[in-house]
Amino acid sequence: MKVARKLATGAPDGQAWGALSGGAWAGPLRFADGGAEYEGAVRLVDADEDERRAGVYAQARRVAGFGGATVSVRAQLAGTPASRTIALLGNAAVTGDVPPAAADALVAEVEARIERAVRDLDRSPADDPAWRRRLAMRAVVAVGVGVAAGLAGAAWDRRRRA
Repeated sequence: MKVARKLATGAPDGQAWGALSGGAWAGPLRFADGGAEYEGAVRLVDADEDERRAGVYAQARRVAGFGGATVSVRAQLAGTPASRTIALLGNAAVTGDVPPAAADALVAEVEARIERAVRDLDRSPADDPAWRRRLAMRAVVAVGVGVAAGLAGAAWDRRRRA
């Protein structure tokens, strides 16, 4: 079965390519389709900097049953440099008693992972709650030091005047 999809990222060129070639979207996966569960992995096969193209391979097996689905696509940047889309072109196959819809679900999972990676690459550290807590703690310490210095200066001034 042929795969030909476009993923609208809306991200600038550098962000879209950084997320695609970085492979942060790769790793183990788990999804459900048609009442059956599938487990597998998606990985970055290669990345061509000149062509702005990356090879993606995903494979998932049916957890309770026989068969699985595989997807082998070329992910390439398309669109304008200011607002990129990612074109996924390649093949998908199923084996055993797995319906063809499972291959579509696997492609959709790969798309969702790449889209999240592009979106997360643009995240600010301020979006991270742990970073915000550390920043708040530093602010509390800075205010405390400032108050202590002010009180010490006032006490020194009172002693000097007396």
